[in-house]
Amino acid sequence: MAANITNASGTITSPSADLNIGGTPSGQLTGGSGSFGTTVSSGTGRGTGTYTIPYGGGTVTCGFAYYIINSADLYVITNDTPVANAFILSRRLLSASSSVTGLNGYYLAAFTGLDTSGSNVDAGNNSVSIGTFQAGATSITNATVYTNNGGEYVSNSYPLATYVVDPTTSRMSIANFTANSPVVYLTNTVTEDDIASFVIGTDPNTSGGFILLQTTGSAPNFSASSVSGGYIFGTSEDIAGISGSNVGQYNFTSGNFTGTTDVVNVTTGPNSTLPNQSISGSVTVNADGTGNLPANSVTIVTNGGVILGVSNTSQAVQPLLYIWVAQTLVSP
Repeated sequence: MAANITNASGTITSPSADLNIGGTPSGQLTGGSGSFGTTVSSGTGRGTGTYTIPYGGGTVTCGFAYYIINSADLYVITNDTPVANAFILSRRLLSASSSVTGLNGYYLAAFTGLDTSGSNVDAGNNSVSIGTFQAGATSITNATVYTNNGGEYVSNSYPLATYVVDPTTSRMSIANFTANSPVVYLTNTVTEDDIASFVIGTDPNTSGGFILLQTTGSAPNFSASSVSGGYIFGTSEDIAGISGSNVGQYNFTSGNFTGTTDVVNVTTGPNSTLPNQSISGSVTVNADGTGNLPANSVTIVTNGGVILGVSNTSQAVQPLLYIWVAQTLVSP
């Protein structure tokens, strides 16, 4: 789900939401309601609430817990027992103001989903996409999307796609961008964390993801030196539940890297966990922010502070979204 809501003294008003349940997109949903509980822990920033949105001739309702980071940012998770209607684990950011009419600059995108139409019909196949594009007031140009769907890696280019933004909901609808154009909800925190928007797919894979700012103004001019120093590494959710997860730390210097990773595999036996693994290799970064980790067979896109990656080999039967974030050490 991607959505825009208005919080008026704890009351959720004027919601706009897009759902994709089992590969069936809802289109824009409006007319729901809800509330943030008035009791918020002063020590943890935790509160609870409810949210209801019309869907399919009825309604979808869920209770949730939330944790406040600051006035523009909070995390949300469903707290229904059992989860009868919807499971939500999300981040809520301040939405773009009504004066924001679209995107403007160069951007990175990432989205993941589950393809149940392939050979692995029981669990489905992970589908992971990353990309770069340029955006102006009403259009997206020069987009390239790199996708690994259950081990099938492809790259596709989209020279032009148009979009329209509803200023009251920050909802951006796109035409002619991928076979099933996603829906985008713009944020107002891009200067804080580079997150320009959240994305909900209209495709059968029930995709979802985010868009990051790459650069504004002049065209990108990156190189291997743009990726330098320590980066914390992790993988996104393994939706198919087959590939496991990875975390670690990389140090990039002059087009090379060393690091340490911890790997959890969905298997039994001696390789179910691989702790404290030493790694090394090289990295290439092109002027547009695309590149490769050749030894790992990974395609990357970057804005310097964040690196997004996806396996570019058919050996990755269940690909994962790889994420590196520039590291700032803090004393414990």
